Amino acid sequence: MKIEIEFDPKTELLQKASNDINVYIEVNYQMFPEHAEEFSDRHYEEEFEVQMKRDILTGDVNTFVYNLELPYGDIDFKYFYTMKDDEEKKEILADDKSGVIVSITPEYIISEEEQRIKDEEEEKENKRRDDQKKEEHKREKEERKQEAIEKRLQLETQNRNAQKLDIYWRVMDLDFHTSPENANTSLSIFALFYDEIKSYFEYYTKLQYQFYTRVENHSITLHSFMHFLKLFRIAVSRDEVRIYFQRLDSLIIPPPENVLNVKNGLNFAQFLEAIMRIVYAKVENSDASDEEEEYRRIMTEIFRDGTMEIQRKSTENPIIIGLHAEDSQILFYGKYKLLGAIYENKSVTKSGIGIGLSFEFFYTILEESGLAQVEEPKEDDTENLKISKEEVMSVLNEIEVFDMDIDDENDPKVLVYPDFLDALVRIADRLSPDVAQVLEEKDYSPLTEENEMVNINITNKKLVYVIYMIEQKYSGIEQEFVQSLEQKDNDLNFQCKMVVNERGDEDYDEGEYDEDEGDEDEYN
Repeated sequence: MKIEIEFDPKTELLQKASNDINVYIEVNYQMFPEHAEEFSDRHYEEEFEVQMKRDILTGDVNTFVYNLELPYGDIDFKYFYTMKDDEEKKEILADDKSGVIVSITPEYIISEEEQRIKDEEEEKENKRRDDQKKEEHKREKEERKQEAIEKRLQLETQNRNAQKLDIYWRVMDLDFHTSPENANTSLSIFALFYDEIKSYFEYYTKLQYQFYTRVENHSITLHSFMHFLKLFRIAVSRDEVRIYFQRLDSLIIPPPENVLNVKNGLNFAQFLEAIMRIVYAKVENSDASDEEEEYRRIMTEIFRDGTMEIQRKSTENPIIIGLHAEDSQILFYGKYKLLGAIYENKSVTKSGIGIGLSFEFFYTILEESGLAQVEEPKEDDTENLKISKEEVMSVLNEIEVFDMDIDDENDPKVLVYPDFLDALVRIADRLSPDVAQVLEEKDYSPLTEENEMVNINITNKKLVYVIYMIEQKYSGIEQEFVQSLEQKDNDLNFQCKMVVNERGDEDYDEGEYDEDEGDEDEYN
């Protein structure tokens, strides 16, 4: 086909500048498939650019022309111009495009067969579009249906869990709320994520002995609370923890240096109240103009995003699953005196807060216990079951610990107590399976009649081996740890608060305290 293109500018701008402009055509071309074989020995670009020429035959310098020949196909044109003093290409606008005349000769005549094929393809395309619209409509309908189901289930979950929360909600001090709407937001969020929040709280309660026997009165240590703040990204640095703890003077006795003493910890009601007080601190430090909306945003973000991220990590990482396994918790509970004593003995305190165990001191514990050494064990030394310091540090770097303090770049990374237990599980995972044979030869049982768990079988033999080796080195320091806890009790008179009466005959207001209600053998 022969294509003749003529361009006669219509706007005053291009007419006046016709001597000083160049006109270009951007061609998009697709040959009809039926001609492909005929022109197989030639190559035609699908996209190319040409410059139009002035019509010198007529002597009209205001008119531009261009001729080309191509096999029949689909073709489209775009028009651009440049000025003499400006090389930037600008697209010719609609008013000037009216001056473009395109002539194609001879005119393409489609055959009956080609028309039939074209009609069939058009019919198929129309059907495809109709099917696509139907599928999209069906999908949208299903999504709306699923959304309605999820909302109904969410409401049922909130209503069900609100009843579980009631026992704790009634004993909280809620006077700090500046708006009833914020209290309602808190109740709604806690009810929606109750199962996730409570499961973590219960995990923390099983890491040490409890003063009270009823589960409603069980408490967690402040280090466990610090771990929760880190896990849900409520606090990302130890500086933040220190600032937030200053807002909790009605719940704990400051300075909270006795972070492993459950008596200076938080029961579930205090735990939830502490979170709400910290969210208020975040709202006060924000620039938000609408306090209620900012409070709702922060609460939702913490538990919606935090829960999803934790669930994802738990699914992907078997180590996390092992950490929360029942036998691991039983082992940590049964060995709390030993592990708590070692942890407190090696930990550091800063600004009145028990900060935690540095990576270096954690390695020292393993090295002194015969679990690690500086060098990589030699391959032919099959009896050496130690791991290298480099591998220990690699394990520790897998744990998301608190960020460095803002004002001290040299401040070491540290493990809070649950991180310490996490690290032990990870170290155990790196050990050789041969450690199980050592346990059999030593006939070692990690649980004794003292904690009434002697008959429980711990399946994670590697973790048992880690505890065994640590116990061989540090056995005997437990009593000093117990005495330090008791001494703090006497010095600060911790009021371990109840949610319900231990006798089960009536509810207590939070803050009521009866020394006789507790477990006298808590530390002994």
